[in-house]
Amino acid sequence: MKNKKIVINLISSIVLFFNYQLFYVNGLIGSFCDKFLVIRIIFGLLTFLLLNKVTNINFKNSKYILSLSIIFTLFLFIGDSYRLFGTIMVPFYLRMFILSILKYIGYLNIVNFCLLYIENFFKTKKIKPLNNKFTLFFDRHPFLTTFITIILAWSIYYIAFYPIIMPPDPSNQVKQALGERTKYSDYSVQIDPSVNLTNHHPVVHTLMLGSFIRLGRAIFNDNFGLFLYSLVQGLFMAVTLAYSIKYLHDEKVNNRYLIIMMIIYAFVPMFPFYALNANKDVYYTLFILWLLMLIFDLIYKQEKLNIKKSFTLLIILILICLFRNNGIYLVTFLFPFLVVYNPINAKKIIIIFLSCISLFFGYKNILLPKLRITDTSPRERMSIFFQQTALYVIRHEEDLTNEDKIIIDNIIDYDNIQNNYDPNMADPIKNTFNKYATSKDLAKYYKVWFKGLLKHPITYIDATFHNTYGYLDAGTLTWTIYFKYYDQVTKNNLVDYHYNNLETLRICLAYIALAYPCFPIIGLISNIGVNSWILIAYLFYLLKKHKQEYIAFLAPLFVTLLICFASPVNAYFRYALPYVFSTPFIVGTWLIVKKKRTSKLILLKKKKRKSKHLKKLKLSSNKQALMLAFCIKKELVDNRFIT
Repeated sequence: MKNKKIVINLISSIVLFFNYQLFYVNGLIGSFCDKFLVIRIIFGLLTFLLLNKVTNINFKNSKYILSLSIIFTLFLFIGDSYRLFGTIMVPFYLRMFILSILKYIGYLNIVNFCLLYIENFFKTKKIKPLNNKFTLFFDRHPFLTTFITIILAWSIYYIAFYPIIMPPDPSNQVKQALGERTKYSDYSVQIDPSVNLTNHHPVVHTLMLGSFIRLGRAIFNDNFGLFLYSLVQGLFMAVTLAYSIKYLHDEKVNNRYLIIMMIIYAFVPMFPFYALNANKDVYYTLFILWLLMLIFDLIYKQEKLNIKKSFTLLIILILICLFRNNGIYLVTFLFPFLVVYNPINAKKIIIIFLSCISLFFGYKNILLPKLRITDTSPRERMSIFFQQTALYVIRHEEDLTNEDKIIIDNIIDYDNIQNNYDPNMADPIKNTFNKYATSKDLAKYYKVWFKGLLKHPITYIDATFHNTYGYLDAGTLTWTIYFKYYDQVTKNNLVDYHYNNLETLRICLAYIALAYPCFPIIGLISNIGVNSWILIAYLFYLLKKHKQEYIAFLAPLFVTLLICFASPVNAYFRYALPYVFSTPFIVGTWLIVKKKRTSKLILLKKKKRKSKHLKKLKLSSNKQALMLAFCIKKELVDNRFIT
């Protein structure tokens, strides 16, 4: 058994740092020409020693952990295949096949060990509450303590990046809000060419940005207006995060974990950077976090919805729809889960959701057209189709007839597909969409698309996975923040927007944030794939413990993950923001669910012990009664005999 572990650990150490690209191109001997070979060997040896040292711990086999390990290793394996080779087929080539099997076994060993170690830690480690002056104050004032800590920690970012971080999307929104024409006006056939405002980005958020700039102009200047926007957003984020800690504190979550949450919120760079970021995703994420707190409360306590909570739920759902165009999908998919798993409030939930959907469709299909505001282009829903078609054209153009090429060209620019195609981003292809394409043109395109699917399904799989694998692959490290100065809004003196002169401080903060995902262990907090794994592990735990009602609580985050799969960009951090930012709270609720189950088990054990004790008492009392009856009977017999 020990020798088997050593062999598997050796395989794990080798495959973790092996150069697969060099091996694929030059073979085994050629792979030794790697200029980083010595570094790879050193890291491999360190991994081998570490695995051999720590695997002496006696782990109990767990089907739950093994199932998760197999799935997560598959995610890593697929991610590696697309990062290195751009296709899922290379591991199955003759030269790579045996190595791929060893690679999967090695990854599985490492992932399984990590998960078992985490499970063993939480099972055996007794986490005692902290007892010092700070934690005593924290226990009395969890919201206030967290809020003040976050504000103080974030203040340096607000000083360095005053007034706000304005990425390209909100910059274009500001231009639209101030009546300027942008590229988004060209993506759709406008209802009224004189109205440059579109719903490509949510109209409510666009007008919100424009209103703060006008307010700043009225008080002081444009920069001050943008600062007011970032200040309000930052305060709202701090309140939301602080309240999530207070909620967990009220449910008796250990204060050690809550203080760790507070440190994460205050000092992990992605939180302050997004507090200063003008993208719509920030508000959308915070509304989802409020929704999660409300849903968990409904499922956990199984109380009837009062008027206040009903109104709050309706407002949150409407805001989610207004601040992201795909928010309506989240609301629609959440609806059946809440009805099924919260039957006590089923009627009220049906009324709330129908009201939300009716109001949103009235806003989108009646109010916006009446205001001559153009809706989003159909191209936004076709990223997956366009990526599949583009890769098909690149790999199998000879299979297309002239008529097929004309049909594709009626939808996207056929001649520039090979130049525009980016396997990780659909925008270059999507941006060539013919906005004048009719429903007949689209119907013909879908026929060509389906014909390609039947002929070369692997190509379609490659196109889809290459554009999505990063959302599930913990090995994918992507940038997490915006920090640059984007000057789109300053052209033609439209907006007086500029950073201050603290450039050195900005560079230091930006470099720390960019390097943070690479930090050992703590960097995993901002890893998209790891956050997805936590979500999936939570789901498996609920199914294992027969706690299916909490699936309704996780449903908004799984819908967000599905939306990420349909998005135009692979491993795009702001698309994953809702479930990445929610993970500390999600883990906190996991502790509550686990604690509740544990307490139930303790009660059951006590009841069983009590019933056994009563049975023993009953048996002993019965024995005593029989003995007494026997003695009396014997005495009577003896007396009669004497008489």
